Amino acid sequence: MDRMPAGAPYILSEVRRLLRVLMGETPRAAEQNFVNLMEMSKVRLDQNLWAYEIMADGSATYIVFDHGTKYTTSIRPAQIPQERVIPIAASPAGDNLRNRLRARANALREVSTGIFEAAQIGATLDSVDFLYSEAAKGPHYRHIEAVKGIGEFLELNNEEAIRNWCTRCIDRLIESYGSYLLAGDEVIKPVATLLLFDFCPFPLSALLEMNRDYLRYGVGQTVMGVNVSMPFPVPDIKFYLEHPAVPANVAVVWGTAIAREFQNKAEVYRDHAKTRFTVEQFLAGLYLALVYYRCALYAFRAVLSLKKAKAVTSQTAKSRLDEAPTEADLCEEYRVVIAASLHAASEGSASRLVNMPSIANAIQFSSWVDWMASPTSQVNAEIEIRQAYDAQLVMPTFLRDLAIGRITCIKGEATKGLAKLQAVTRELEKHLREAVILGDPNYLSSTYDFMAKVGENHGMENAEYLRRAQPAYVQALLDLAPSSPEE
Repeated sequence: MDRMPAGAPYILSEVRRLLRVLMGETPRAAEQNFVNLMEMSKVRLDQNLWAYEIMADGSATYIVFDHGTKYTTSIRPAQIPQERVIPIAASPAGDNLRNRLRARANALREVSTGIFEAAQIGATLDSVDFLYSEAAKGPHYRHIEAVKGIGEFLELNNEEAIRNWCTRCIDRLIESYGSYLLAGDEVIKPVATLLLFDFCPFPLSALLEMNRDYLRYGVGQTVMGVNVSMPFPVPDIKFYLEHPAVPANVAVVWGTAIAREFQNKAEVYRDHAKTRFTVEQFLAGLYLALVYYRCALYAFRAVLSLKKAKAVTSQTAKSRLDEAPTEADLCEEYRVVIAASLHAASEGSASRLVNMPSIANAIQFSSWVDWMASPTSQVNAEIEIRQAYDAQLVMPTFLRDLAIGRITCIKGEATKGLAKLQAVTRELEKHLREAVILGDPNYLSSTYDFMAKVGENHGMENAEYLRRAQPAYVQALLDLAPSSPEE
């Protein structure tokens, strides 16, 4: 393969890790979370049941740790004694993350303007800067700009055309989010509205008429003599579910149907992310899962807050209402966990995991595993790794298996541990080109180096491991690799 500018892919991966933290919700929210986490890191209880209380604008938010479950709520958790609720003073958010993003983006541009431009980093920085501006504090409609050119909403004249338009708009908005051109908060309501249209149980012309009525009576068809257009439907699913023409039973079933669809999509992206053999693809998958969990959460909460929900009579609607709080809580739990995972990959610390570094640093991660497995450590290394994988979602399957293989070797079962490591390195070799292009840490060489040392310590043949740990072996694999990476 052609050699890329040294360091450029890794710097780009750093930029993307920061962008996922900034754009998962909004940059300002990310900056506030960053400050709060710094404060929380100063005080921590070694307990299975505790919470942080963060006060802002006169209201409290609780970050709860309940025997392995982590979630955020605005309601004081009754199961936690007062002495285990830690008050955190909410300091004003600054520009810490934006400044770091600019620094790494500038470093990328200096190393390779080609990669900087191909990755659209300039446009991304402009988008981030807008979201820090005063204009972003008020109403803005960048989702409309994102779907511009797909077609005029109110001019659609049949069911198929409306559904096709909705599908194309959803794809465009999710693509804009995935490219860090729109923040999560900017796409959730529009995407949920479009899926509500797609799941509409009656003719879609009725939804168009609701929007025409809104334009006619809510906004006015002209302002100062100029015709007002409506390029996008009202982006609020409660506008449709609360409409007098929609019966209560229909509203509840309809709204929970799209919530469950979003939840299913989130689970697919989450589970697929865990199977990837690069850190970058793992994090990108979690970032997409995050927006779908947030869409599902928005839809569940909208249904639960419907005034007409009390009027449901059908067994299906009643059942959906009974199940919705639990489903919403599950989405909230994964929202919190994934957001924390993306932050951990960027900042190099994972909540509730002992001194865990960022998975984007192979040397630090491997040293962390070796430290936990050492005779002097008080940590149960394998339990810690499984917690990181299963509960905290801070590593993909291949890293879990690499870690457990290392632990097994360190604990004295060299043959068993090496067999596990060999299985993973075979897969890493198959995906080496993607790893290099995406700026992934070099887990392949560091693992072969570890295997060589295990072989030497146990009087086993290690020449092949030593050979494969060399940069020349990696380059030879790259020269033989297919010309295009797996997407």
